[in-house]
Amino acid sequence: MLTISDCQPLLIKIDSRIKGWEGIQLLFAGRLQLIKSVLLALNIYWAMAFILPKRVVKEVEKRLRGFLWEGHSNEGYPKVAWNLVCRPFEEGGQGIRDLHALNRALMSRHLWNVIIVSSTSIWVTWIVHHRLRDKSTWTFNVNRGS
Repeated sequence: MLTISDCQPLLIKIDSRIKGWEGIQLLFAGRLQLIKSVLLALNIYWAMAFILPKRVVKEVEKRLRGFLWEGHSNEGYPKVAWNLVCRPFEEGGQGIRDLHALNRALMSRHLWNVIIVSSTSIWVTWIVHHRLRDKSTWTFNVNRGS
């Protein structure tokens, strides 16, 4: 399980990208596009490989909110609740993806590839039958010693 200190490179990378854009006078639409195309791509790279701790997701969202509203990574005064911003366009939002839901979806895809696509592997067969039988993969606790 990752800790917040393990995810510091992600937070540092996001901060450095935002600092590079601070001197530029960007409109709201420009900042929104940078969040969607650049900053979320950094997060997706990590979310595809790891289950990100909730605290890390909150830190990333804090930086995204600050950049969207104020143009810097420090959290500013929000104009609209973040959960409304994360709604699809059709529902009145800005189409920013919910990072926690995105992480779960990407990890589900990863799990699918491991368990279903690699189902001929002896290791996968053993894990499914002995460790995951009758258990949810989201609530399964991994002992460090096992």
